[in-house]
Amino acid sequence: KDLYDSALTIMMRLVFLFSADERGLLLLGDPLYDQHYAVSTLAAQLRETADKHGEEVLEFRTDAWCRLLTTFRAVFGGIGSL
Repeated sequence: KDLYDSALTIMMRLVFLFSADERGLLLLGDPLYDQHYAVSTLAAQLRETADKHGEEVLEFRTDAWCRLLTTFRAVFGGIGSL
């Protein structure tokens, strides 16, 4: 049950972020946001890496998870320097 609840929370947060990016509610287009926070550019970067090096390499990457956590915290708490 805990695993299901956690996975559901992550999925709902991702749906929110993808929707907000698509609607222009976040800073999509700002180089700092695009490179370090945007989930839409993260998806594109992961796809590019998989195409270049094979999908197996994604199993060993942890930076995407760290980036998602940072984005979740930024949305929840805000960022003063952006």
